[in-house]
Amino acid sequence: MARLLTLLLFAMISLVAAAPVPREAKKPRTDYFPTQVGSKWIYKHTKNAEWQRTDVITSVEQIDDAKIIYVGTLTEDGSVEHREKMKLSPLGLFKMDLSDQETDFLTRHLKFPIHSGDEWECLMRGKMGTATCEGIEEVDVPAGRYHAVKIVARRKTETIELGEVEATGWFVLGIGPVKWGFGSGDAAEVLHSFTAGPGK
Repeated sequence: MARLLTLLLFAMISLVAAAPVPREAKKPRTDYFPTQVGSKWIYKHTKNAEWQRTDVITSVEQIDDAKIIYVGTLTEDGSVEHREKMKLSPLGLFKMDLSDQETDFLTRHLKFPIHSGDEWECLMRGKMGTATCEGIEEVDVPAGRYHAVKIVARRKTETIELGEVEATGWFVLGIGPVKWGFGSGDAAEVLHSFTAGPGK
């Protein structure tokens, strides 16, 4: 009897081990930008106490396997002006346009799947540069402490005095960018609060 129970138990364990893993379970999370309409970020600047920007997702479109996310900025009179259009796809997170081309320092924020050491070309202020994924690290901002993917983008300048232009971004699952650093100093735009929207 004991031998029979042992054989039955072994057979059950074998069946469980052989069961296929659901396809969705194999996919790493790639939601490094929210897709709910109404999601809102409030950013402030570490070197300018008066500077603040509030961004909100105004609409989302599904095109094939990608989501196109429209983001606006809240103005002083309460209206929302278009800021940028983001694309979240299985290949990565992309910035598709900007309201101010002078601030266009990065067109591809992330490359999926996330791998430390990956590099790709990016647009930095109208000229091509290189972005590097430096892995996941802990980052503290006024909104909280997060484990974030760190991306550093660099581009050589035309003058020896300026050397390289550098921008660093930290991205968190379900939230998006929580910090943008510029240059080698400690000046940065940091997330003060994030509220997920009710929309799909």
